[in-house]
Amino acid sequence: MEWTQEIVRRKQKELLFPNVSTYYQEPLVVDSAKGMFVRDVEGREYLDFFAGILTVSVGHCHPRVTEAVVEQQKKLVHVSTLYSTVPQVQLAEKLVQIGPMKPAKVFFSNSGTEANDTAVTVAKEATGRTELVVLRHNYGGRGSRARSAASASRTLRTATAATSISSTRTAASLAPRTSRG
Repeated sequence: MEWTQEIVRRKQKELLFPNVSTYYQEPLVVDSAKGMFVRDVEGREYLDFFAGILTVSVGHCHPRVTEAVVEQQKKLVHVSTLYSTVPQVQLAEKLVQIGPMKPAKVFFSNSGTEANDTAVTVAKEATGRTELVVLRHNYGGRGSRARSAASASRTLRTATAATSISSTRTAASLAPRTSRG
């Protein structure tokens, strides 16, 4: 089967849950990438200004990054955080060394959503405060807390199991306010 943008878009609608969607009516169907360029399934090349939501800050398929990933995958691809690994400890040590806070602890997560949820939980625990300032139209992942915060500017009050979001409409407070519900 020859993959065209039309076929991929149709199959995406047919096979994936509706929440696995893009922000475009007709999204670009990327086939490959190198450096700062992406190529679609029909061979057209584009300059990538988006960079995978900040995950490809060194460019696509950077030779040093690709080589390091391949070498690591030859040894070990994934192991639960129930077990220790040398690369994990080495990275934690480097982050503590270069980080501004001392003493410091490192938390590894598998997604930005998990990292954001953990950061909010730790901040609330550390400060004893229950309110959180968020930017309107932000993107913090697809978790319920992040989606509630992002939608706060469109609704006066949105409740989730752990958090409720209320948006203030005064000139003095331009950001939505988050509090426990």
